[in-house]
Order: sequence, then structure tokens, then C-alpha cells
Amino acid sequence: MTGEVKHQAKRQSKSATKTVSARRKASLGGFDTHEVIAAFRQAARNRGWMERTEFLREVAGRLGYQRLSPRIKEALKGHMRAAIRRGIVEADGDSVRAMTITMDDYTKEALRDTLISVMRQGTTYEREDVIYAVARHLGFSRVTGAVRVPIKSAINSGIRQSILGYQGSLIWREQ
Repeated sequence: MTGEVKHQAKRQSKSATKTVSARRKASLGGFDTHEVIAAFRQAARNRGWMERTEFLREVAGRLGYQRLSPRIKEALKGHMRAAIRRGIVEADGDSVRAMTITMDDYTKEALRDTLISVMRQGTTYEREDVIYAVARHLGFSRVTGAVRVPIKSAINSGIRQSILGYQGSLIWREQ
């Protein structure tokens, strides 16, 4: 290997290390987005309005962090925006609280929108896989009957409205 080739290989290795390091920081030490979103749902459960920083500290604790460092706070702020968009928590100024406690708190329209969000166009899915994907997307750690029934209803509604297509237990996005 010539000196120039070794130098390029070393540069590429450093670049790959930086990319992995940046991903690790963004993912909060190996937690996937669904785990973080579930921690938001759990932290808000049975609580009233909380100050944002206090709430982020509670979420960080549920993820196993002993303190809310600036790096963790920044990463959690991005996840909080996702939790707000997904209707898990709602914000009012500097305060947040749970917006939806159960799956029944979501409208059928909101669940259909979530179906479209988690299903890629041109891909066929098993209904059961979609039920689990929607539940995880909305921060539910377990799929109980109370979680399953509203999602199944939204799937059937999506089929009736030609948003989804189906054949047996397989479903796909039509739009």
C-alpha cells in the first residue's frame, strides 16, 4: 500500500467514525426512536402539567440517565417535538402534559394518518405487523386489546375509504 492510499484509508476511517459517533449521539446511546417516544408516553402518564425541563428530566430518568446533560436535553427536545406531532403530549408555553392516554383518545382520522405515516407506498404488510408498527409509533410499549381494537378499526376504515388495499391478511397503501 502506498503512502497516499494509506492516508486516504485513514481519512475514510476517521470520517466513518465521526458518522457513527454522530448517530450514537442522536440516538441517545443506542435507544431507538420508538423506545424514546414510549418513555415520553410513560413519563406523562398520570401527571398533570409539567415544566418542560422537569418533564425532560423525567424522560431521561426513564431511559436510565442520572442527569439531564445539555447533549441529552437537546436530543430529547427533538423527540419531544415528535411526541407533540404524534399527539402523545401537548404543549402550552413552557409546560407539557399527556394529550392521549389510551389509543381510544385518538380519532379514527388521526389513526388513518398514522397508518399512512408508517406504511410505505408500494410495500405489502401483514395486518398484525402494521398494528404493532402503529402502536410503537404512538409510544405504546405493549399491544393489548385496548390498543389493537382502535387500530384494526382504523385499518378497516382506511380500506372502506380506499386509502388502503387488502387481500386476506395483507394490506398496502393505495395513496
